[in-house]
Amino acid sequence: MTDTVSAVSKEYLMYMHAGSGNHGCEAIVRSLTGILGGRPAVLSNNPGEDERAGLGEICDVIPAGHYEDSLLLRTKFYIHRRLTGRADAQMDYAYRSAAPYDRYRMALSVGGDNYCYDDALVNLRGANQLFAREHIPTALVGCSVEPKLLERPGIVEDLSLYSCIIARESDSYRALREGLPAECAERVSLLPDPAFLLKKKECALPEGFRDGHTIGINISPMILNYESPDDPGIILRNYKHLIETILNETHDVIMLIPHVVTPYSDDTGPIRTLYDMYADSGRVIMVRMPLLRNLSI
Repeated sequence: MTDTVSAVSKEYLMYMHAGSGNHGCEAIVRSLTGILGGRPAVLSNNPGEDERAGLGEICDVIPAGHYEDSLLLRTKFYIHRRLTGRADAQMDYAYRSAAPYDRYRMALSVGGDNYCYDDALVNLRGANQLFAREHIPTALVGCSVEPKLLERPGIVEDLSLYSCIIARESDSYRALREGLPAECAERVSLLPDPAFLLKKKECALPEGFRDGHTIGINISPMILNYESPDDPGIILRNYKHLIETILNETHDVIMLIPHVVTPYSDDTGPIRTLYDMYADSGRVIMVRMPLLRNLSI
């Protein structure tokens, strides 16, 4: 069995990887590589981030093309989608550096919560159509899926193309089992996010960390952007209430931890806002980027 897995693992491709500036994406790639073995190819939207994080030591990082950077290409592929209903041409352009596709026995979609955002759906469907056209089985691994998306026939059709789907939490699992056709629902499994299988690495902890009495909290620009316009500021007020409850009712330390650190979505901004509010308490600490680099395995 081990020999078979090893043989197959040398011929799989991971795609829909945003880059290691999103440490959740990095963790999924690292953990899946450890689980499956071999040296996978990883199509990355931000290969520079992956190289700086050291992913090139365990994977072949392949840069994905960015058709979105060209008005001419965006227009061309938009017209193609409108005429054909397919998005495989634009993804063939984005992924052509990984061709020929028939050298891979399977393609793994590793984008985590990509199926929770409308702006990711066109490329998800296009990639699935591309690999189906090339007769390459696809798997959706470690995923979360917005249940309401399963009310859309096109999304159900897309999800039904996967050879297997592994949901990482029960809400997505139930939605997929109930929302997909019976023969497709049988291909859905429930397993924890593979990132939880990362190997431990010893490192220096930040000053103020208390073993067994430190609570980690993340806040991001993304969650702030999803705030209801009917109650502006409610998210930050809830974070403040949480922190003040911990400070007033426990003796624990709060550690603010960035998760995504990219130019278009940098957690360190809102984290700094919270830190500045409570730094004088002496019990709120902030993880800084040098530590995160040391945590890359």
